Amino acid sequence: MDLTHRGHRPASGVALRSWCGSLGRASGRPFLPRRCPPTDVVRDPINPDAQPSPTRRAVTTALALTWLNPAMYVDTLVMLGSLSTHFPGEQLSLGLGSMAGTLLWFPVLGFGAAALSKPLSRPRVWTWINCAIGCVILAVALNLALNAL
Repeated sequence: MDLTHRGHRPASGVALRSWCGSLGRASGRPFLPRRCPPTDVVRDPINPDAQPSPTRRAVTTALALTWLNPAMYVDTLVMLGSLSTHFPGEQLSLGLGSMAGTLLWFPVLGFGAAALSKPLSRPRVWTWINCAIGCVILAVALNLALNAL
């Protein structure tokens, strides 16, 4: 694959990926996800003493994460829209299959995250995850170096 036609520099890509893939390996310290600091609850400007409803807050957050998420528009409108043009007459099947996949994916993602929350809270697990990610990045750098340079 020729990446130079768009101004890309394969050598810099190899260097960047090699550097990113080796981060944290020399120091032996894992990159641990940082905990979000607790934030103050947004207060109602008209009635600052009123406590927000947990249901209202959850629904508002869910709506914001859904409708203000640009990836949702890219996935739904651009990718599925362009993919549906390759299957004339099958757009309904494609749409129903996409909805079925979504109805399966998000519960699996949510329940899977809950099931893995305990193991993922240990620093040793994150060390192994970061090492695996580093190996993947180094493999991409090696592939880029062998095929693009």
